[in-house]
Amino acid sequence: MAEDYTQCVMSPFIPASILNDEDHEILDAFGFHSEPVNGAVFFFAEEYSGTGYIHKPEGDLIELDEEVLETRLQEIIQRSGGLVPWIGLEYAYTCSKMRPGGFGGAACFVTAKGAEYLSTCGWLRDNIRLMEAAA
Repeated sequence: MAEDYTQCVMSPFIPASILNDEDHEILDAFGFHSEPVNGAVFFFAEEYSGTGYIHKPEGDLIELDEEVLETRLQEIIQRSGGLVPWIGLEYAYTCSKMRPGGFGGAACFVTAKGAEYLSTCGWLRDNIRLMEAAA
């Protein structure tokens, strides 16, 4: 059986001074790790999931969707006072076996006002449909 993998990197580096414990908790819930870089933080997920989970001390498990992540990134941008005007997420989709649909990528561009998402799979599908319609 083939295994699917998703990895993600975030840019730019986020100044450590604007991040709070809740930011780290939410990013961690989605599988993000952090590395300090000259007073800033580089976030990446070697095993990204579009669903996050927070384990509460009383034993409750809270499930988060990507909208929660995007909202949190918007809050970081707003809180940054212009230091971070946008945050980009780049995703890589890979598979342990060569098969159609097992590879690709995506990106999410977050600003203080919203988020836009682009999938290479969707882009390719749209172009195939255009070519087929023109034939």
